[in-house]
Amino acid sequence: MEKLRRNAGMEFNSNYLQNFETGTGDEDIIYRQRLQAGIDWNILKGGLFENTNKAKQAELQMAINNLNARQDKKQQEISARYAQVIYKFNIEKIRLLKKRKEILDAKTDLINSLHDLKEITNLEFIHFKQSLIDITTSLDIYDNYNYIFKEQFTPDSTEAFTLPLIDFDFATFLKNYAALGAAEDSILKLSIKALELQQSANHKINFKASLRYNYYDAFYSETARNFMSAGLSFSIPIGGGDGKQLTAAKTEMIKHNLTSGNREQLAEMMSYFYEFRSKLKQYLDLYEKNAEWAELLRIERVRMQYTDAEFNPVKSLKLLDEFLDQRIELLDVKQQLYLKLIQLNKYNPTANMQDYISLVELDSLEQNAMKFSLSKSVYVWSHAFENNNINFISEFLIKNDVDNAIISAGNDLVKALSRMDTLAKSNISSELLIGDNSLINKTPAQLQEYFSALFTYTGKPKFNALHLDVEPHTFDDWQQNKTQYYRKYSTMMQAAYKICEQKNKIKRIGTC
Repeated sequence: MEKLRRNAGMEFNSNYLQNFETGTGDEDIIYRQRLQAGIDWNILKGGLFENTNKAKQAELQMAINNLNARQDKKQQEISARYAQVIYKFNIEKIRLLKKRKEILDAKTDLINSLHDLKEITNLEFIHFKQSLIDITTSLDIYDNYNYIFKEQFTPDSTEAFTLPLIDFDFATFLKNYAALGAAEDSILKLSIKALELQQSANHKINFKASLRYNYYDAFYSETARNFMSAGLSFSIPIGGGDGKQLTAAKTEMIKHNLTSGNREQLAEMMSYFYEFRSKLKQYLDLYEKNAEWAELLRIERVRMQYTDAEFNPVKSLKLLDEFLDQRIELLDVKQQLYLKLIQLNKYNPTANMQDYISLVELDSLEQNAMKFSLSKSVYVWSHAFENNNINFISEFLIKNDVDNAIISAGNDLVKALSRMDTLAKSNISSELLIGDNSLINKTPAQLQEYFSALFTYTGKPKFNALHLDVEPHTFDDWQQNKTQYYRKYSTMMQAAYKICEQKNKIKRIGTC
């Protein structure tokens, strides 16, 4: 461009001619030698104004190239985001598939034995084998994709399980979607301006100024002649059509090339949105089905705990496998929702898609896992703990999303510890509560002996915290000896903390 700007259209030219004889007839040649040298200045075509226009066209083309490059970069970022979403969801799918495989592998010998004993049908046995094959092939696909992804990209830390279920406001998105995006509109304007410069009359009209030195050596004179001459030349093409009509036609062609795909794009966008909403409906249907399967599993678990005659281990295994398979399918459908959203984003790369999405609230395990919540704990007093079936207590806690039970052992510590084992199998942690007001009056040595004996008796504790339910404020002399009881209370807590720290067996100690 700078070279074009510096080129003013001037050029030096010269010519020399040597004649060896004068010629005969009408073609008589009057000079022996002729030398001409001078400067031509092309002002319009091929010169000053055309070079200036060409420099402007080059600048416009560079601007168009930069806009195209930015659009390409946006498209590349969107494509990388597309791959990132697949990678994230694959991680969660792999986790669930491995869990399915672990469960089925653990039951393989049992299934084979039942099949040999004709306790299950050939069809049930085939379905079991098909599930294993399906898990293995799916794991290979997801593992291979994620391995290649990590070689090419840097994964971010967001987990697919934390991505919410979303809906998309397509009407608003479409309303804000112009026939041409900002970048395309800029490219159109720049292209038309470049075309106007290209079709300028300066490229067709020839206007040239010249300054020339002339030298002639004549045959019939002994004196050579030399002189200076200057001139102007002007030429313009005749015919060739109306330039304005040609410019208008080419302008329309540029517009057509940029906008011809607009209707097709709109149709594609509508198709993607239809698929998005179809996937959302599919997710909601699967969610309800998965909730049904969760309830069926709960019923089978209760049957197993109560040794119900109707409990069928093969049926339970099949239910559990289908439940996990549905969870994977839910992940896959949600993945498709996000991928459809990214595909819509490609039609308007500069749009902030968060402006058009809304959360779909579901009262599900998945939604609850995404919300910040504290762990639920309940006190289970000795009367309730001793007079209710432990399986009933366990199911009650599971049903109410309680994952920690603070248990008053009462007079039967052995029974309490045994029941803690049962709760642990349902992933419910336990904390031991000891209600004994006499502890506050024990000496440090007696307290050390008491807590040492407690841990010696329980062995490896089934509980992760110790609660001391000691209430000196209920004593008759509380008001008179309040300071003394505070001191004893502190001594009791220190002794309990010391032995717990020495044993390094429980997480914390507290009082009620």
